[in-house]
Amino acid sequence: KDTHLDDMFCVEHFPEKEFHTNQEELKANMILQVIIELFAEQLVQNRLSMEYLHS
Repeated sequence: KDTHLDDMFCVEHFPEKEFHTNQEELKANMILQVIIELFAEQLVQNRLSMEYLHS
């Protein structure tokens, strides 16, 4: 099964839909990335403060 042809078919027949989906996905990924980074930073800080308190 050739997925590349399927993709081309989709883009050809629904270009605006495809573009919209990609834009939404990119935005969602960026937001997710930011959340993950903030979360990771928070975890690191929590761990450091815990170690500080216990030392």
